[in-house]
Amino acid sequence: MSSSAAQHKPLLVVVGATGTQGSSVVHTFLSASPPWRIRGLTRNPSSAASKALTAKGVEMVAADLDDPSTLPAAFAGATAIFAVIDFWGPFMALAQSHERQSHELKPGQTVNAWAYEHELAQAKAIADAAAQVPGLERFVWSSLTAAREISHGKYTWVYHFDSKADAAEYMKEEHPELWKKMSRVQVGFYATNHSTLPFMRPQKVGLPIVPPCNVRSPL
Repeated sequence: MSSSAAQHKPLLVVVGATGTQGSSVVHTFLSASPPWRIRGLTRNPSSAASKALTAKGVEMVAADLDDPSTLPAAFAGATAIFAVIDFWGPFMALAQSHERQSHELKPGQTVNAWAYEHELAQAKAIADAAAQVPGLERFVWSSLTAAREISHGKYTWVYHFDSKADAAEYMKEEHPELWKKMSRVQVGFYATNHSTLPFMRPQKVGLPIVPPCNVRSPL
């Protein structure tokens, strides 16, 4: 196919393209009919996961959700954007580093609360950039239900749910035109979690379950 013909195909930009959920979207659209151009966002285009997608025809570009200035160029020309962000990666990295905690956490702040603020800030950066994309037809936000709301205030520590739900509210209030183009998808527990997360694997009855790190439970 000529480069000119390729440019006329709709462009899907996937935030989190190298992750479990984002890569599933990428592979689905690689075989879609009519065909799409796929652009994946990654902090490291040189990683093995990024190179594997590049080999399949995905345009991998460097972008950092903690640096909003990198997003406008990454979203340029998008027909559709799929966005999923990661609560647990930053959460685990901070929880396991006492030195980093001393720099990142506010006095009295828990790792859970920090991860909530971090993820919400990333989501707002995505929304702010996506709202400025001319010709964007669809914005898909991978979200979760607001646990605090549906439990009538009983569960206030389910931050990985509330951050994504609160992000959607931000999008609705601050970017009403983007909201009109927006779809929300809620993905349940991954079947692969049992193999990729050791503490979630089945264990013999009577053995203590070792948590991933010594932090207060989200619930």
